[in-house]
Amino acid sequence: MTDAIEPSAEGAQGVPGAEGAGVAGVAGPGISGVAGPGVTGVADPGISRLSGLSLVRVEDILLAAWIALAAPLIARAGSLRPFETGRPVEGVLILAGVVAALVCLVTGTSDGAARRPAVGGSIGPLTGGLLLVTFAGFSALDAPSNLVMPIAVAGIALVALVRLRVPSLPSAARRALVMPFVLISGSLFWGFIDAVIGPGGASGVTAGQLRDALIGGTAGAGNVALALLAFSAVYYAMLVYAPRQIADGEGSPVAWLARFGLFVASVLLGWGWVNAIGL
Repeated sequence: MTDAIEPSAEGAQGVPGAEGAGVAGVAGPGISGVAGPGVTGVADPGISRLSGLSLVRVEDILLAAWIALAAPLIARAGSLRPFETGRPVEGVLILAGVVAALVCLVTGTSDGAARRPAVGGSIGPLTGGLLLVTFAGFSALDAPSNLVMPIAVAGIALVALVRLRVPSLPSAARRALVMPFVLISGSLFWGFIDAVIGPGGASGVTAGQLRDALIGGTAGAGNVALALLAFSAVYYAMLVYAPRQIADGEGSPVAWLARFGLFVASVLLGWGWVNAIGL
């Protein structure tokens, strides 16, 4: 560079603290956004990337698309409905998703402290979610019920024993490991809700009737909707939030509320189109 700035008495005049600070007005202390020793406001690139994550990540878009488009078709075809028996292929797929999530759980992260997974607050909801999906998988396999609980408990105990003895993985690999589990959980959720308020559902009230009751201000309709929303929040915490936090601890409360909102919207969208075409 031919026009390099060189410190001089003239260049330093009128600039407080310019003398002896390197290059006047460019790399002095207190000047942010400019590379150089002692410069403030220049964040570590990895930390900047973390703090700049959007409210919605790729996993959220994939899950929303899956629940809105694929899960309704799968459920109405009679597949991936909670605790149905005599479906060995589905049982194997469900348990494969559980195993992948367990692999993520027992591995550490190789991305450093900035990407450390949030294990402490998530392990309880994740344990409940893993047990729920494991039971669904064994039920699809027609496994004897008296064997399911001992096998599940033994698996969780094994995870606790080997967690510190396996190689670490980058967060991207850990996120990929839990995604099948999350997608399977999303399908099971849609199947469960459809079994409750779908055509011929156990509640005797369809989603369309509930919608009309809410619009018309029918007494009790709001309570039913709130109960379904609360159940959705608990399910989401156990089977979406917890495994993803184990894989890659990130996201503010506002971000997770936005992601849960997208989850609920995708369920409603799935109901809308599948009922509109009469499936």
